[in-house]
Amino acid sequence: MPPSLTFIHSLLLFSTAFIAGGLNAVAGGGSFITFPTLIFTGVAPIAANATNNTAIWVAALASAGAYRQDLGIERRDFLLLGVVLRKVSPGAK
Repeated sequence: MPPSLTFIHSLLLFSTAFIAGGLNAVAGGGSFITFPTLIFTGVAPIAANATNNTAIWVAALASAGAYRQDLGIERRDFLLLGVVLRKVSPGAK
């Protein structure tokens, strides 16, 4: 975090994350809101990209878990698929 993070910046980041989370749950595209906000508040571009990517990955995993029953996939198969996809995705280590 930048050393000059003020209360206003914190409030802006919180509200943006809340809005982006709702947007991602409905239609996707929350990164178009969160990444510029991170840059605006003074986070370095590489750190902002890494933060944004991590947040979106965790949110996507949570959404997939929430919709697992609607897809008709058993828990064991869902976890196996998640592990396999994580290992073959670009940039995964």
